[in-house]
Amino acid sequence: MLRAENRLKGQAEFSRILKEGHRWTGQFLRLAAASRTLKEPRVGIIVSRKVAKKAIERNRIRRIIAHLFMHAFEEVSAYDVVVRVDRLPRKTIFAVLEAELTEWRKKLPLSS
Repeated sequence: MLRAENRLKGQAEFSRILKEGHRWTGQFLRLAAASRTLKEPRVGIIVSRKVAKKAIERNRIRRIIAHLFMHAFEEVSAYDVVVRVDRLPRKTIFAVLEAELTEWRKKLPLSS
C-alpha cells in the first residue's frame, strides 16, 4: 500500500498533472507525469467502471499498480504521476502492466 505522502489527493492535483504533465500512451495504460520540487514522488491511479465493472476488480488493479510504483520510486523521484487504465489484458494483468510501466520509465527524463 502506498503511504499517504506518496498519493495524489483531490481532483485539483489530478487535473493539474493531466493538463501540464508529459504524456505517454501504452497499449493498456495512459500516464501523465509532472515534475515537482520535492524529492518524494506521488502517484494517482484512475480505473473507471467501464474498465472493470466490480469495485473489487478496480481495487485489485489499483493495488497492482501501486505495488509496481512502490518498487520504481527511486527511479521516478521528483515526479507526480497519474496512471489511467484504459483497458485490461485478457491474461496476466500483473506482467503486462509491469512491462508497460517499465517501458514508460525508460522514456521519462531522469531527475536529479
